[in-house]
Amino acid sequence: MHRTQVGNDNLSDLDEYMLTGDVARRFDVSAVTVRLWSDCGRLRSLRTASGTRLFARRDVEQFAQWRAK
Repeated sequence: MHRTQVGNDNLSDLDEYMLTGDVARRFDVSAVTVRLWSDCGRLRSLRTASGTRLFARRDVEQFAQWRAK
């Protein structure tokens, strides 16, 4: 899996991350699709202590480039 659990205090700059809904809007897909991409390892995510998925903007952009090929 490409998922790591982190505490909120370990994330130095939340502006560098996107929520599931943000990623879904970026690709015009459902949040369920984004969660599936994360669960199968196609798109890396972090989990906060409360379980919220966070996606690094750089990972989302790399995924977008891969998807465009």
